[in-house]
Amino acid sequence: MAKEKRAESAGRHFCFYEYLYRDYTYQKKILGIVPDKAVKDHVYKVGKKLSSTKPKANGEISFSDLIYDIKPVLNGNKSLSYEYVPMLNTKNSRAALDEHIRRFNKFDINKLPLIDVANYLSIKVEKSKVLNGKDGGLLGQYRSSENKIILSSDYKPTFLHELAHAVDSMLPGKICEKHFEELVAEYSAAVLCKEYNIRINASASLEYLDGYSSSEIDIGKVVERVAMIYEFVKRCREEIQNAAGNA
Repeated sequence: MAKEKRAESAGRHFCFYEYLYRDYTYQKKILGIVPDKAVKDHVYKVGKKLSSTKPKANGEISFSDLIYDIKPVLNGNKSLSYEYVPMLNTKNSRAALDEHIRRFNKFDINKLPLIDVANYLSIKVEKSKVLNGKDGGLLGQYRSSENKIILSSDYKPTFLHELAHAVDSMLPGKICEKHFEELVAEYSAAVLCKEYNIRINASASLEYLDGYSSSEIDIGKVVERVAMIYEFVKRCREEIQNAAGNA
């Protein structure tokens, strides 16, 4: 995820799988949901499989790359007027103007996977053409002060990444460190994609994880936190389905 961002740009490159394999532990318990060894083993195996994928192009676009620039227009009577013309503010030469417009218009928030979990947790979700960070357009953002997810991409794992941020902020024991939070969110998105059969560009996800990895981060705590988020989402789904069955 080097060129497109779910959050701000990553730090130095570090091989995520070597990092995961070296420090993998299960001993630390967190208040609230305490995933058992089977769940943490599952989380670990998803990370291991992710690390064996072959690189491929991501293909994710940011709706924020589409801007409207004012241009002079010569009318039939030779008078001059001005109108706003759509254009792409991006260095991605493969990006297509019409494709941005079509995908934004077609993007239905209510058809996102696990949108029922977001609704259940009263998390607002909206799409945006103008989501920007200090270094350019973001693909997604969770605003904890508003309990809101904003998406500048229709790529489903981006939504799951932001949903993981939201759940992480709700659970006890949150570690407020940028690199740790991003590792947890992206790893959680990969695990949720595996669980609910959602397509993900594994190599792009791994690149994102590598970018935020650091030898200073305890991977055991990352695995523990991801397992906790995974268990929490599963429980939400079970409660939603039970409520629907009793309606």
